[in-house]
Amino acid sequence: MKLGYSPTTAAILNLDEAFKLAVELELHFVELAWELSEIVPQLQSEAQVRELSRATGVGTTMHLPFVDLNLASLIPAARMVAVERVQRAIDFAAAVGSSCG
Repeated sequence: MKLGYSPTTAAILNLDEAFKLAVELELHFVELAWELSEIVPQLQSEAQVRELSRATGVGTTMHLPFVDLNLASLIPAARMVAVERVQRAIDFAAAVGSSCG
């Protein structure tokens, strides 16, 4: 069994602190929140996530966007934006080596 946690749920926005706590608790991964990358990109850059994961041995998972999102919207423009946001999150997750827990 692999265990991890969501730093944003724990009110930790600093990635260094997030990975440090994961190491202290002997967790296997931290969950990245895509909304943080959209709202404040400098909080979790691809390079920083990759380096912290490599340095600590702690993996990552990605919580896909959910705020203001409707993939099943009947309004084509709203659906298109939702799909684009999810795709950007998936691309980011792939770039940093996130897995499924």
